[in-house]
Amino acid sequence: MIVVTVSVCTPSLRGDLTKWLFEIAPGVYVGDVSARVRDRLWERIGKNIGSGRACMVYGVRSETHFAFKTIGETWEPTDFDGITLMKHPLKSNKAQKADSKKWEESCKTGSQKKAGRSIQSSLPGNYVVLDLETTGLDPLKDQIIEIALIKVVDDAVTEEFRRFIQVRGEVSPFIEQLTGITNNRLKAEGIGLKQALEESLNFIRSNPLVCHNADFDLGF
Repeated sequence: MIVVTVSVCTPSLRGDLTKWLFEIAPGVYVGDVSARVRDRLWERIGKNIGSGRACMVYGVRSETHFAFKTIGETWEPTDFDGITLMKHPLKSNKAQKADSKKWEESCKTGSQKKAGRSIQSSLPGNYVVLDLETTGLDPLKDQIIEIALIKVVDDAVTEEFRRFIQVRGEVSPFIEQLTGITNNRLKAEGIGLKQALEESLNFIRSNPLVCHNADFDLGF
C-alpha cells in the first residue's frame, strides 16, 4: 500500500494519480500498486509538481516496515543501514534554546504529576525479556548472531542467558562496530542456531515474553 500527498496537483497529474490511486482528501491519494507503477507515479509527480511539495510513503521489508520519498521539503530522507530516516535541518541557536526551555518545563510538569499519584506497572510479576542481535534487518536473508534473555521475578532480575550463534560467512565491519560482536568471538564462542533456540525455550519456559519491537525479533 502507498500513500501520496501533494500540495500542487495539476489536472494531468491528478489524472495520473487517480488512474491508480483513490483520492481520499484534497491532495491525498492511497492505493495498492506494484513497485514499477509506484516508481513511475513518483517520476510523474517529480515532473509536474513544480515548486510544490510531495511525499510518498510505502511498505517495505525492513525494521520500520515502511519507507518514504519527498520533494520540495526541508527535511531530507537519509538511508541508515537499510532504514530510511529523516535528516532535519539545523535550527538557529535561538530556536534550539526555545526547544530546550519547553523540554525542561515539560519534564518539571511530568515530575509534579507523577509525585501526586502512584504509577501501576502493566507488566506481570514474572517475565522474560528477549533481545536479538542480527547481521541485518531482513529476516529472509540475514542471520541471528546473539540471543540474550533476562528473567525477572517479582520485579527483580534473577537469571541471565546469553548465546552467540555461528553464522554463514562473515559479519560486516558495521555490524561488528554496532553490536560489539566480532567474527572472532562468533567463531570462538558461537553454537548452532538449533541448540541456541532449544536452550532459549528451556530458559523461557511458560513465562510471558517481553520484547522491544517484537515484530522484528519474532520475525527472525
